[in-house]
Amino acid sequence: MIQDMLVKGEVVEDVYSERELRSYVFKRQRLDGERYDDPEEAIEAMKGARSDLELRSRSEGFYSLDWFHRRGKVLAGKMIPPYKMYALPEHVGIYRKAKDIGPTPAMESIYDLIERKEPVPKRTIYHQSPYSRIKTKEALDELYEALFITKDVDGRYISTPELDISVEKAKKEVVRWVFENFGVFTAEKLSTYLGLDYSMREIRKILSELVDEGFLAKGFLEKGNDSVHWILTEGIKELPDIDFDEKGVISVKDRLSLYFREEMKEIFDLGTSNIVYDGPRFTAAFKAGFRSNTLDIKEFEGDKKYRKVIKDWAYDHNMSVKSSDKKEKRVSDYEIRKWYESTRGI
Repeated sequence: MIQDMLVKGEVVEDVYSERELRSYVFKRQRLDGERYDDPEEAIEAMKGARSDLELRSRSEGFYSLDWFHRRGKVLAGKMIPPYKMYALPEHVGIYRKAKDIGPTPAMESIYDLIERKEPVPKRTIYHQSPYSRIKTKEALDELYEALFITKDVDGRYISTPELDISVEKAKKEVVRWVFENFGVFTAEKLSTYLGLDYSMREIRKILSELVDEGFLAKGFLEKGNDSVHWILTEGIKELPDIDFDEKGVISVKDRLSLYFREEMKEIFDLGTSNIVYDGPRFTAAFKAGFRSNTLDIKEFEGDKKYRKVIKDWAYDHNMSVKSSDKKEKRVSDYEIRKWYESTRGI
């Protein structure tokens, strides 16, 4: 019995607080001061980056993703999770295989055209395509979605690496990468993070195999939570002494915001927004525009003292801060619920 629940199979019997598990995730993300030495190391270890904001927060030195892209060191495309990212070509090949999208005849035809002439402008593809403009555009969109193709810095289409590995091996490798970067998941959270490229059946099969291989361990790890969690085996030794007390911002262009998406919805009422953290606590949320090295706060929810955390974070990213938010602070559903519970003794 673990947390009053009957458990079958080999599981971790220890349980941890939400704070401890969340601190472990922040540490796996290198937001605890133990940054990567340089952006090249960060991109390789993180298996890509969504934005400069994500990359700079985890690297001591810094070159923009555009700098790497212009020099052909990374490719840009819709990867896993299904958002535009920048990654090394060999990692893009794994993502492409893991997506496992079968090409239609039109896709094959347009892909062959691109392979023969790459890099090729869109107008050339339209001119030489055997299909109508509408059907050609559909094929291009589908090829991009499948990560068969991407664009260079000049907007010309190029093919991505096609690796000689099985789909099953590629899918498992991506799940390995995800755990190496975040440390711990429930099956449901992992499914939400990975998106439609994985079925729940595939996810549970891979998790079972990774447990058998000793890469992961499983258990009812969070106190008061009846969901099974999977965690890096090495993480079990780290959790008892875990501590995270850094402050900062998780931007909407950071994959960590995807990981904590559901938690953010419960606490704040701003929808998709940037989150301020103080240690493993989420203390404020804000919507903002990022233009010409200026962060313009449009809406803010939380204690005003955390605006200083935003300013410090923006300074580290070479941005100034201005505020154009005029709305009064709204009380979130989470705050109302907590007040109700406290007044009723729940």
